[in-house]
Amino acid sequence: MTSTPRPAIFPSPELGLANRRDELLDQILELVLSKELPATAELPAERDLRQQIGNCIDNFLQCHSKAQLREVSVLLADIRGFTSLAESRPAEDVVKILNIFFRRMNSVIQRYGGLIDKYMGDAILAVFGVGANPEKHALRSVTCAIAMQIEMEAVNAENLSHGFPEIFIGIGVNSDIVSAGLLGSELHSEYSVIGNGVNLASRIECHCLRGQVLISDQTLTQTEEALDVDVVNRVRVKGKAEPVDLYEVIGLKGDSSMTVPRREIRKNIRVELSADLAFQVLQDKQVLPEIHKAKIRDLSSNGMFATSSIELERLTNIRLVMSLSILSTITTEIYAKITSVRQLADGYGYGIEFTSIDEDSQQVINDLVNRLVSGH
Repeated sequence: MTSTPRPAIFPSPELGLANRRDELLDQILELVLSKELPATAELPAERDLRQQIGNCIDNFLQCHSKAQLREVSVLLADIRGFTSLAESRPAEDVVKILNIFFRRMNSVIQRYGGLIDKYMGDAILAVFGVGANPEKHALRSVTCAIAMQIEMEAVNAENLSHGFPEIFIGIGVNSDIVSAGLLGSELHSEYSVIGNGVNLASRIECHCLRGQVLISDQTLTQTEEALDVDVVNRVRVKGKAEPVDLYEVIGLKGDSSMTVPRREIRKNIRVELSADLAFQVLQDKQVLPEIHKAKIRDLSSNGMFATSSIELERLTNIRLVMSLSILSTITTEIYAKITSVRQLADGYGYGIEFTSIDEDSQQVINDLVNRLVSGH
């Protein structure tokens, strides 16, 4: 791969000034007031001078920050299962965990010329293709996503050194034409991108397992020669009339150091188990009220195989209702994703991977698997 372009300090006039308006105003004012002027020179009062400089900056922004359509690549990275983690930890720990994550991810995003659009709780939205580095935005965004997943090793090493749990992320990437411009008012403004291309990146990310990078067909079209990918599935997403093809990024072709670390897909032994299970379906991260029944056929530390009469698509997110006597000690919510679908004579078989499970519940399941393996 060619050398990574270095991001400019101010990737674009509108972005740099919009994000740093007040800081720049203070710096300019301090510079003006520190200059030695002729005795006859008179400066306006500091408040008036600040207003005049601020007006100049605002006028510049207004002239140079008109909304425009441009093709970009949008990357959305989200911590899997962070809500349950946050509910089980002191607020101080939650902030520290997030700051470790943001600090390391920011560094990676900057390395590949991406611009952080915003933080959304435990998620980062980054844009490639605006500012000083518009070229090869799709490849840079996907390469960045791979590097972010690799960097999670360092994130978790730092977490563990502080006694914090490991965290995992899913990353969705989409390339499309969006509206880019300055949003807000003179009180607060920021350069941002909006449009269906941004929304699709968010929908794609929702289908990610832990440690996964999924990209759209539009992104694949621009990066296919450089990537090793696997077809995940054709899924229906909100806002799109037709199903969308998703592709899992394995890594960069010819560069073994740029391979997405495998976090999921049955890393542990399965044990046979016959037990009832209830679950609810998630739609756009909202839990639907209807409770469905299923039967567990086997269990592992990371997931299970279950059968049900209800038909669901691959990559559907679900919340498990563990109404089982053998797992009665589990009181917290467990979220999972359907990773495979098999049609059976009397219904459907589903491969299910856990996507959000707290430490205590994970230990309960681990202990159960170990007991069953040992024949107890």
